[in-house]
Formats: sequence, C-alpha cells, structure tokens
Amino acid sequence: MAEKTLYAFEDVSDDLPRAPLAGMRALLSAGVVISTKGWAALNRDARWAIVQEGLLPSINTTVVQALLRQASVSELRLVPRMLDPNATETPAEVLKAITPARRLTNTEWASLRPLDRYVLFALTLNTRLFSRAVQEILPSAETDGSTSWKAVVAHCEVTMRGSTLERLKSPSFLDGRAFVLARVAGVRAARRASETFDLRSEATIGPIELDWAQSGETGTVLWQAHVSSWDGSFFAAASFAAATTAAVALCDMIAESDPTAALVNARISEQPWQVGGDAVRDDATAVFTGKQRREVAAPMTPAPPSVLSAPPTPRVPEAPISHPAMQQPVMPPPHHAHRPAPAVVDLSPPAALASLGASSATLVGVILGLLVLLLIFVILILIVLSGRPA
Repeated sequence: MAEKTLYAFEDVSDDLPRAPLAGMRALLSAGVVISTKGWAALNRDARWAIVQEGLLPSINTTVVQALLRQASVSELRLVPRMLDPNATETPAEVLKAITPARRLTNTEWASLRPLDRYVLFALTLNTRLFSRAVQEILPSAETDGSTSWKAVVAHCEVTMRGSTLERLKSPSFLDGRAFVLARVAGVRAARRASETFDLRSEATIGPIELDWAQSGETGTVLWQAHVSSWDGSFFAAASFAAATTAAVALCDMIAESDPTAALVNARISEQPWQVGGDAVRDDATAVFTGKQRREVAAPMTPAPPSVLSAPPTPRVPEAPISHPAMQQPVMPPPHHAHRPAPAVVDLSPPAALASLGASSATLVGVILGLLVLLLIFVILILIVLSGRPA
C-alpha cells in the first residue's frame, strides 16, 4: 500500500498549487518559508520532491535547500527551524486539543508516522482543522462520548419568508442549484481574500470549508465558514468573506420576490460545526448565464436529492441552452409576405457588354445635347451685343 502523501482535509490537488503539510514539514525543518509566487515558480518535479522529502522520518535539509535554488531569493524567508515533536510521548498541546472528543495514548502516538505526528502537533491551535486531521489520521481512536467539536468559525444567517426558503430548495428554481451557486460565490471570495484585503496580501489560502443548514426558525438559513492559511492557522477575514458572500448571493437570488430577506448575526465566534459534513467537495467554478437563471415550468435537468450531498458541478454549455420555455417564436418580417421577386439581371459576358454599350451611347447623347445648348446660348449673347448702339 502506497504511503499517503496528501491529506483529504488539505484540499490540495495533485498539481500542488500550494505547499501541503508534508512540504511545510520539509521547509520548516530546513528553516525556510517560500511565498506563494516562489512556490509556483518551482517546476512540478521540484515541488513533489520537496513533498516527498517531508514524508521521510529524517529530513535532509541540504536536499531541500538545493531544490529551492530555482526560486528567487526575494521569495524566500529564513525562519527558526521547527523540529518534530517527541516521538514517544504525546505532547501536552496535542492532549489538550484532542481531549474534548477523543483519547490518545503514548503507544498510539508512537505508532504514527512522523508526518502524522507533525500534522497533529502543528494544528493544535486550529480546533476545526485539528478535528478533521484526527478523523483522518486516527479514525479508530477511542472516543469518550462527547458531541461535536467546537471551533472558531464565521457565522452568518439569512432570514426570509418560509415560502421563499421552500422555493429556494425547489428543483424548479435555478435547476435546484441555488445553494450550490451561493456556496461557489463564497468559496471564490475566500480564495481571493489575499487580493481583497491589503493587510493580508502575503497570506496563502489553505483549506476552505463552507456549508449551510436550515436553522430551527422557519425561513432562516445558517452559513458557516472556516478557512485556514498555509500554516494551518485560522484565517478570519477569508472565513468571514466566505460566509457573508454566500449569504449575499442567496439574498440576491430572491431580492425581487422577497424584499424582506436580510443578513443577520454575521460574526466570528467559537461554536460547533452545525452545517454540512466533513468531506471536502469539489467546488463548481462555472458561471450561470442569464437564461439559466430563469425559472421554468419543468427543470431542465434532474435536481440532486439533497443540496448537502455532494451536488454535481454546474455545467456551462458551449451554446445557449435550448428549452421550449425559453425560446421565443420566430416571426416573419412584417409586410414582406407578398413582396415581388426581384428582377433577374443577366450578367453573362455578352449581355454585360451590350449593357455597357447602351450606357455609353446614352452618355454621348447627353454630352452632345449640352454642347448644342451652350452654342445657342453663345449666339444669343452675340446678337444682343451687336444690337447695342455704339
């Protein structure tokens, strides 16, 4: 069985757009941090080589430094070297973080891979991400019966009429993808947080969690978001942008039909994760066209059984969607029904030459007529002048 390289909770694709935790272990062991731009400048083989080095029990810092020679010096920053935690005794920070829901013995801790121990130790300050790491690294860990984990998350509610909420969840409204589209808008906002907030321009966006649930009150939707930075720390601004943008997108969909819709209780607070599941879903990036935003009598595609259960990625067709309810009848041009057919002009060579000859003869006749009129005009002037007394 191949050794696991990337964790599911990291939400990192195989092309490594940012350094995963294995890569961060290698970099920090060498006492170096690289910017997002510098990491992107490395070729794919170099990025993967750094990640593979981070899987080893003992990291060769010379190898890591050699792999970083491709990057510009301005994109590198020296930091204190981060050593791996004790391999035989569970660190107090890990015990404190895991205690609310699980128990971890020294024997279990020692049986973990060095990378697994590094990840759990590095994420102790991020309760939400730490809980997901525990579920993936220690799926069979003994529990003590506690309920859900608590974490610092972005919280935003949308209030609306109960009938409006039912309409939002209807398969006939935006093909049943209203919440998918709102979530996509929130994810985009989170990914662009470093571009939006000047004070966070150097931040690298890590895993993004964003989902919704219907609140206990009728007509209330709760959005929760948890976004992390490259080092696993909680990214408050990106989290807040994700939750509120998703809520705004939802309000925008129903603004005309329900002017009472509003955002309330937008805040950052420590609370249980109450929405969705722990599985990271692929984020849709397609943009719906104006025609797709219309409501139709019958849905164009079958609606997903549940918005919370990994919906398919919205598909943008190459050509505008053709649907009977969206097509306009094709009407003939007005007053053109009885227009006579145009005369056919023979433009074969003989006919063309004949036509050209006729035109030349007409032009010569006109010129001769003008000359005759000019001659008569001159004769009249001479007669008038000759009749004047000297």
